[in-house]
Amino acid sequence: MDYYNRSLEILETALNHVPAYESWKSHDPGKEYHVDFRYFAMPVLTKEDIRKHSPQGFVPRNRNVQQALADKVIEFVETS
Repeated sequence: MDYYNRSLEILETALNHVPAYESWKSHDPGKEYHVDFRYFAMPVLTKEDIRKHSPQGFVPRNRNVQQALADKVIEFVETS
């Protein structure tokens, strides 16, 4: 899959299936715009957002963070 289509797929997944980003739909100028323009229109993710939604709120509703951790598909990292 080329970069444009994969980028579009990820944006659509985030806006439609990831709790932390669903409220960002109101910032989306629409599917008729280039995907880069649509990303540019999104708000900045804040530390408050991260604290409010972590970890489960940053994965699609049909995925489970605890299972992904157990399966070693993902891991947690911390920064200062």
